Amino acid sequence: MLAGKNLSLSARLMTRRILEGPINIQIDQINPILIPNPECRGLGCRGKFEIDGEFIERMKRSRTITIEATDAANQKLTLSFSLADFAQVYDGPGTEQKVFEESQEKLKELLRPRAEKDQPPPQCED
Repeated sequence: MLAGKNLSLSARLMTRRILEGPINIQIDQINPILIPNPECRGLGCRGKFEIDGEFIERMKRSRTITIEATDAANQKLTLSFSLADFAQVYDGPGTEQKVFEESQEKLKELLRPRAEKDQPPPQCED
């Protein structure tokens, strides 16, 4: 659990073929994780499993996630997605302290002469 919430990873596949059997999820070259009993309706299946903070940290350092399923004719269906920006998206944008401090100093420098001359603040730049 993170921040009091249960975490899970879900996989949903919609195909033109009827799927049978489990759905496997593999992150990079780590052993696949099995979703043993996906819920299938028509030409789509979904399944999920519980994850923890360690799993998320592993995803942040990984390159790809691959989902694999098997259809009724025993053919493999494989989809791969990049995890290149997963950490940035999951954690959200950050502001480096140095950049923030430099911005504050530049703003003070711009305002100092106007304050001395009792001028209004500058207009925002587009």
